[in-house]
Parts: sequence; C-alpha cells; structure tokens
Amino acid sequence: VQQARQLGLTVIEGDAREPNVLAKAGIGRAESLLALTESEKVNAFIAQMAKTQYHIAQVIARTDSVATEKLLQEQQIKTMNPLGASVMMLDTMVRRPSTIALLNEEIDTSVAQEIRLSNPRIEGKQLKDLGLPTEVLVAMLRRNESLIVPNGSTQLKMGDLITLIGNEASMQRVVALFSEEGGERMVAANQSLG
Repeated sequence: VQQARQLGLTVIEGDAREPNVLAKAGIGRAESLLALTESEKVNAFIAQMAKTQYHIAQVIARTDSVATEKLLQEQQIKTMNPLGASVMMLDTMVRRPSTIALLNEEIDTSVAQEIRLSNPRIEGKQLKDLGLPTEVLVAMLRRNESLIVPNGSTQLKMGDLITLIGNEASMQRVVALFSEEGGERMVAANQSLG
C-alpha cells in the first residue's frame, strides 16, 4: 500500500465487498475492475457485483479453481489463474521465445501497443488505403468480442481495438492517425504542406 502511494497512485483501504468502499474508489467511473485478493470467494463476489450492479465492461478476477473460472466466464468475467498463467508463460517461453522478447520489449527497436480507433475520418477505410509506415504491423484487431487477424482489405470501424507492433517513432504516427485528436492534427499538417 505504501509503495503504491509513493508511486502517486490513489489508495483506498477497506472491504471491497462493501458498496460504500467501491463508491469511494470511484467504481461509478470505472472502465475496468480487477479483483485480485488472495480469496477466490471474495474475488468472485466483487467481480459479479461489478458486472451486474455497476455494468463494468471489463472485469477480471483471480481464481484458483476450474469450477469458479467456468462460473465467472459464463458471466462474461475474465479470469486469471496464477498457476495456469505461469504454465502458459513457460510454454510460450519455450515454444515462442521471440513473442516473449517482444512483449517484454527486449527487442530494442520494437514496441507493442493497443489503441482504440476514435478517428471518424478513417472509419470504413481499408488498412491498405491508410498509407501506414512499413515499420508498423497491424497484428490484431478486436471488434466487439471478435478477434480479427487483419489484412490490407480489412475495413476499420469506430471502437476497434487495434494491436500494433513496430518501432516507436513510426508507432507514434500511427497512434496519432487512429486517435481522433491526432488524426485531425495529421490532416491539418498534410493540408498545410500541400
């Protein structure tokens, strides 16, 4: 708790099963909630309350049992089982070491980033028509609950969550294009140049 405060994070101490504690923590404004206590029962209770009473879109709960995982996943609550996550990480380290290197940013020239499309000027356009830098790869696109492996013909829609991989300088240009404010700046800059 002290370390979080030293980092400048807001810390609310209390029992998260109590609505007044959640209100004090700002649950009404929350886009995501993570229930990560040592108690699987407490995590499940908090996660279900966040989903059903507060309608939080992204809820993640730490679990220990397969039964609780299944129950929560049926309610559109994502789960994280520490033992399962460790096994998955070890498997990825052995089978796909380059993926781990990229995610850990061990590859000096590459970064991975997600951005939500908020620029209405490019909605409906195909990726191939955007003139994206060749140093940036659009690796994945999440639309609603569907994962899409994009290609040049993939049309973008507002709210798409786009996973990018590339060098940092080029990444900043693409992020600016996909965001509403950045896209307007890029269009204005292009107009003043031409």
